Amino acid sequence: MTKKEKNLLLKDLCGRLPYGVKMLFNNEHKFTLDQMNPRQYSGKDGHGVIFDFGGKVYSVEDCKPYLRPMDNMTEEECDMVEVILGDENIFDFMRNGDIILKEGNFTQVMLSRLYDYFNSIHVDYRGLIPKGLALEAPEGMYNN
Repeated sequence: MTKKEKNLLLKDLCGRLPYGVKMLFNNEHKFTLDQMNPRQYSGKDGHGVIFDFGGKVYSVEDCKPYLRPMDNMTEEECDMVEVILGDENIFDFMRNGDIILKEGNFTQVMLSRLYDYFNSIHVDYRGLIPKGLALEAPEGMYNN
């Protein structure tokens, strides 16, 4: 895993922490991220984050979140994205996750709410699955 990939994964995981994203560690242990105790470290290779669960320590390279592909979003979830983004006349939201801006601008608040929403429904808006940094969540994994 490159340093760029590690940073991308870490940014993504930090945003998902409050939402109970499920993770696979070392291809064998499944935990939700909120069960882990993330902490910073300084080592010979620089600074980073490790995850601690009951005394067993994992690095970012050891973990893969289970995420849903964008095109797996339900109609209700797509409708919520439209509510978050507001006026339907300024954009088109595509089921593959593309947002086509026709006119106007996205506000910082809109984007923040959108990313929070994507994190809460465990959608892979950063493209981690195709990069091999996340696993596709099995059907029903995140059903309440």
